[in-house]
Amino acid sequence: MTEQSEKRHVASATSVMEAHFRSVLNLIAHDRRYTEGEFLDAARFIAQTAADVLGCERTSVWEYHRDTATDTRLICIAQYNATTERFSAGTVLTRDDAGSYLKALETESLLIVNNARSDPRCKELAVEYLPATNVSSLLDAGYQFDTELAGVLCCEHTGEPRNWSPAEQHFAANMGSLLTIAAERAFRRHTVIKLKEEEDRYRSLVSELPLGIAIIVDLELRFTNRSAASLTGFETTREMQGLTLLDVLPIAPEDELRQWERSVMEKNRVQPPTEYRLTLRNGRQITLEVTASPVNWLGEPALQILFRDVTESSYAQMRLRRSERLLSQAQRIARLGSWVWDIDNNSWECSLELRNLLGIHGGNPVDEPILSMAHPEDAPRVKAAQQEAIRNRQSYQITYRVRTKSGQLWLEEIGVPELGPDQQVIRIHGTSRDITRQKFAEQEARATEERFSSLGNSFPGGFIYCDLSERYLFINQTYGRWFGIDPEAYLGKTIHDLVGDEYYNDIKENLETVRSGKSFSFEREPYFSDENIERLQITYAPDVTHDGEMRGFFALLTDITGQRRVEQALRQAQKMEAMGQLTGGIAHDFNNILAILMGNLELARHSAEDAQTREYIEAALQGVDRGVSITRKLLGFARNNTPAEKQIRLNEIVDEMESIISQSVGGKIEISIETGPDLWTTIIDTGDFQDAMINLCINARDAMPDGGKLLIKTENKTLDEASIGSNPNLVPGDYVLLSVTDTGTGMALQVRDRLFEPFYTTKPEGKGTGLGMSMVFGFVNRSRGKIVVFSAEHEGTTINIYLPRSTREETTAINEQAEDALPARRESVLIVDDEKMVADVAAGILSELGYETEVAPNSEEALRRVSEGRKVDLLLSDVVMPGDKNGFELAREVVSIRPSIRVLLTSGFSKFKGIEPVDEESRALAENILSKPYNRKELSSSVRRVLDEPRQVVDSTPPS
Repeated sequence: MTEQSEKRHVASATSVMEAHFRSVLNLIAHDRRYTEGEFLDAARFIAQTAADVLGCERTSVWEYHRDTATDTRLICIAQYNATTERFSAGTVLTRDDAGSYLKALETESLLIVNNARSDPRCKELAVEYLPATNVSSLLDAGYQFDTELAGVLCCEHTGEPRNWSPAEQHFAANMGSLLTIAAERAFRRHTVIKLKEEEDRYRSLVSELPLGIAIIVDLELRFTNRSAASLTGFETTREMQGLTLLDVLPIAPEDELRQWERSVMEKNRVQPPTEYRLTLRNGRQITLEVTASPVNWLGEPALQILFRDVTESSYAQMRLRRSERLLSQAQRIARLGSWVWDIDNNSWECSLELRNLLGIHGGNPVDEPILSMAHPEDAPRVKAAQQEAIRNRQSYQITYRVRTKSGQLWLEEIGVPELGPDQQVIRIHGTSRDITRQKFAEQEARATEERFSSLGNSFPGGFIYCDLSERYLFINQTYGRWFGIDPEAYLGKTIHDLVGDEYYNDIKENLETVRSGKSFSFEREPYFSDENIERLQITYAPDVTHDGEMRGFFALLTDITGQRRVEQALRQAQKMEAMGQLTGGIAHDFNNILAILMGNLELARHSAEDAQTREYIEAALQGVDRGVSITRKLLGFARNNTPAEKQIRLNEIVDEMESIISQSVGGKIEISIETGPDLWTTIIDTGDFQDAMINLCINARDAMPDGGKLLIKTENKTLDEASIGSNPNLVPGDYVLLSVTDTGTGMALQVRDRLFEPFYTTKPEGKGTGLGMSMVFGFVNRSRGKIVVFSAEHEGTTINIYLPRSTREETTAINEQAEDALPARRESVLIVDDEKMVADVAAGILSELGYETEVAPNSEEALRRVSEGRKVDLLLSDVVMPGDKNGFELAREVVSIRPSIRVLLTSGFSKFKGIEPVDEESRALAENILSKPYNRKELSSSVRRVLDEPRQVVDSTPPS
């Protein structure tokens, strides 16, 4: 055979080989193992095919991992042994094992090693790897992901060294490109799946939110979540289909609703929350807070309505901002076109699919290269990548935009150089894939994930999402702060890992319930330690797909400590108010009885002739005095004001009482008094304050039977919003603070809650009446102050009394001296009282003193006698009487008829049973009320004082 014939034979053989290689590549590209399987399936298929076609003993696919500039390694994921026809995996090559080889792989897309034992790129491999496997030659083609080296297809020849032909080299490079495409296809498939999961999760979250959400277009309901159905009286959202907003929320007539809808749409902003009182279709009355905002719903303008039930509480637990749901569904796309660029002729050949994709008319070669269609901003990058591939004889991968007649597309382009006999690039074989939808899907996936994360972190409490194995997939910042964890670092761990065995057993049943597909809420103490949080509301909601499949669940933790404290304080205030009214009524009735007893006993004492009878009467009067003392304590608890208030500094009273306190508590107790400097003044009844101090100190003494320490402290105190957070009954302002602290036995919670109830005591029978602390409460309440108790068993007690700082200018106190009663001057007194015996007693005492008396059972009879012109110098009337007129009204009408008549009112009530003075004259009468029961001296001196006052004309005009 001549040399020329031999060349023709070689060329013919090469041509046949190249045709075979192209046929194999085409078969791989259309094989389901490559097009539809996972990446590992494609890798195994390509490795086995490469071994069969190239006649290699071993072929393998490796993944390239680069953690740092120096920490790189190869991990074998599929190694095919042609002899055994078996696959294996797991081998790892590091810098120490194959440093030069890794460096060459990072810079060369195709490694052609004819003699691996002498090639410097394999010097580390020649130490152990090559001798162990008898490998003599390597033909390795790298594959990429997102333009970065992702791995390598390694073709290994054993035995004598082998020279790889250009056709074999080109075949290996194309096999590497196929791996690149498979890697990108696997990533795209996973991206689409992840997008769908995120969208379903977001849809499930919106559907299960404890907040009503509705989308309306032209008042027609297009979407409602489960909370919207529940809040508006429907069983399911399906019942709401086809209804209008007017059918669900009749908040206004239809024409007004349409005008409101247009107004919100035109202003293109969120409408402020508005509350509506509604009667739902099921008859239930409810107050809803409604917020509206314009949104884009499936391509058309719409209105998003958010509403929540605020009937039971005015304190909002959460205000969710509008959440726009823009859902798009990505489809699997495999629109792939191939092309060949002949560099010498600068001609392009494109497959039919690529020409249709780009809108290129005509056949091959095409008139214009794909590069000419590239977006002007992207064209320089594409050209630079192609020139770099030609210069370095390496494959490239790039993503860029092209402009077609039907619009802009995103292409992912992979180019593999073909080398000529002189090892120069003569052609570039490539693929161009339409990834427009993938780009949009990736952007939407990121946006959906960002919306989910933003919604979760904007929730004003703890918010988590877990899979069915109770592993955390999302933790918001508040939840992380409450539990003291890093949300990102804790993802993938379980609820049990966080809360431990004890708490997990408490919530295990709840987790099983939500995994069964049920939403529910409950309250409990927190699982974590936070002194400011005492009560949580926890809501569980399942994450269910459209097909009814459970994927996980949500949990929302809301701090309701403040709400519960306010409710408890309100209940306590209502209870004390009711007790005040009850004790006031009891004291009034008891006062009338005591007045009858006291008056008759005093009349009997004056008429008694023998000493033994007077002694009996004195003993009875002492018993009546004890009853009077008890009723005054009850009235001290019930009444809201005191006529003996004056401006004073507490330090003056506390200093004066030091010796009395010492005597009261005994020698076993060490007393410390700390009075604050420059103490502000306050307005109080000094006597009431002294009584309160004695009661507090005696209670402290009884709590320390074996001795202890008693600390009395005064100081100025300014309360702001932050300082009253844990005491909802306090209000911001300036106060004079009195603290009484003992080191005694302390109180249990149930005792502390009933501390101020009248007649409640823990002392043995006969040791206390149970009115001491009620008097203290009454004094603080009358002084417009607040009282706070800190106590626990075996830890002592501190009682803080906050008295408001006085805003008056300081004045010098004037000591008032009691006036002695003067003898009667035969004046006439008209006594008005519905209790006949009380009136008769008063008449008897005044008659003995020399007054002329008449008794009227009611206001009508009294007015009749005054109108008849009977002699009346003084009207002595009860304030609270049956009929249309009370004592103040009777006094006004009597004086309007006879201005010369003086008026003295009497009452056994602390607050006149809801009757309040309405004008200046009535208030003057109220300040001089004669309290029941009264004795002979109190009655005579009060009557004499009123009759001797200078004459004043009372305005008879009723208040407007």
